[in-house]
Amino acid sequence: MIGSISIGLILDSKHITRRIRGFLGWAILLIMVFVVHIWAYFYQRQYTRESLPPNSNDKVDIFDHGYAGRILVYMFMGLLDAMWQTTIYWIIGAMSNDPARLAHLAGIYKSIQSAGSAGSWRADAVKTPYMAMFISTWALLGAGLVFALPVLYFRVKNHTEISDEALLSQMPSSSSKYYHPYFSPAEVEYLSEKQRGKQSATAEDKVRQTACAFLETVGARIGFPRKTVASALSLYHRFHLFFPRKDFPYHDVALAALYVSAKEHDTLKKPRELLAVSYAVRFPELAAKSKHPGGEIDLDTMDPTIVEADRLRLLAIERLILETICFNFTARMPFPYVIKLGKEFRGIPQHSDIYDDELNVGLAASKTLVKLGWRICMDSYRTLLPLIYPPHTMALGSIFVASLLLSFEQPPSQIANGEVSNQHIVELLSGRTTSDWQQRFHTGPQDLEDFAHTTLDLLIQYTQNPSANTSPSTPSSPSANLPNKDLRGQAAGQQPQYPYKADQLIRLKIAMRETEHPPRWRQPLGNSDPSALYNSEKIGQNEGTVRFLFFPPGFPGSDVV
Repeated sequence: MIGSISIGLILDSKHITRRIRGFLGWAILLIMVFVVHIWAYFYQRQYTRESLPPNSNDKVDIFDHGYAGRILVYMFMGLLDAMWQTTIYWIIGAMSNDPARLAHLAGIYKSIQSAGSAGSWRADAVKTPYMAMFISTWALLGAGLVFALPVLYFRVKNHTEISDEALLSQMPSSSSKYYHPYFSPAEVEYLSEKQRGKQSATAEDKVRQTACAFLETVGARIGFPRKTVASALSLYHRFHLFFPRKDFPYHDVALAALYVSAKEHDTLKKPRELLAVSYAVRFPELAAKSKHPGGEIDLDTMDPTIVEADRLRLLAIERLILETICFNFTARMPFPYVIKLGKEFRGIPQHSDIYDDELNVGLAASKTLVKLGWRICMDSYRTLLPLIYPPHTMALGSIFVASLLLSFEQPPSQIANGEVSNQHIVELLSGRTTSDWQQRFHTGPQDLEDFAHTTLDLLIQYTQNPSANTSPSTPSSPSANLPNKDLRGQAAGQQPQYPYKADQLIRLKIAMRETEHPPRWRQPLGNSDPSALYNSEKIGQNEGTVRFLFFPPGFPGSDVV
């Protein structure tokens, strides 16, 4: 113990660098080996096998001559052994922090030590001369110190380098995931193509629209407000930027997104309630047999194993969705902005390119335009636009698309007192009329044109395939006294919402292309792939530490705790 403590104080001293401590410990061992063995040599040369009588059991007594010197040599041998063991383990610990590597090194050392012990016992059994055994031990210790010197020089450093370790592969990793509120169009295209795999873009869009129709139908039957359904659609789109569609059935992801969105907007529903309504949508033959006024299916009549499996799968996907938003429950919706921006067209000169405060006559967009803009804004959530543009840009884009639809190839409409003409709003938002709206609304005409083309593509798809209906009418809480067919008709939203033909919408897109602005370059949030940290194969595993942060790196406010 004295030997271990004494050399341990030197090896663990904070006032000396680790390399110097290692060489200092090596020097102390070198001195101890030669001092102890030179001292012991004078006793060993007189102690031979020939000097002992056969079958002698004589022991050295405490009162015998020379006892003090021999016991001191014995004690120093013990000190040397303790100091040797401590130094060896210190060198091994200084070489690595990896538990696996340390275990291998310690195993090698103990194996050599055990082999030496076995060899010494065998040498004594075959009556090897004591002096030969003594010299061999001295030589082996000296050789060990010689071989330890390059190990100290090359392997022991003042600081253990993480790059030299296998520690990260042996222990749970630690990582950070940043919330990406919006993505650039290039990022959305890259992530969509990555998760799409071998599936074509057309097939992907078909699955997306099917999932959106399913989600809206379930939301309408339950009676969720529009903001809950819209957030669920956005969560569904975001989920498949990080996880492949082929790995998850669309109805499972849609229900999980609706479940998370209900929490965001405090319109809570239990998973079993969502499953009951979804079964009625997915299996209409079972809903037809239901006695429930709303057409819901009684879960007690279904196989409990199937229901429980679906519930657990919903909760598992909910966790993944929460990770994709980094547990950020802040949801900003564009619908209030549509009304507010419709009222913000004040002081806009209709027949002049010069802004003048004297022309402030309290003008605003028409109610017809605002209503159409509201519906367009709802339908835009069937696309990836909510992941690209903030709510105020989506609201302004909806007004822009509504003004285009109401003015393109349409006869001039009568302008009520205090209203701005639809054509003038088109000229204003397309950048043909000089105004300060870009600074006021923090939006450029390039963003509105991109929004318009994407939305018109959605409307063209709808007009060519009316069965893939757009948004149903905004639902309210359904009455329990309504017959099943009324509720189903309300939820299905089969009535057409837009009285436009596909060729007219295509001509509108062509006309827009003739005067459109070059696309605006957008700085990506980072150089790394945000989907690289997500893996559907690790569902339910809690390996490592993950920090979820609300702000991406370099974002204003990211340093605020």
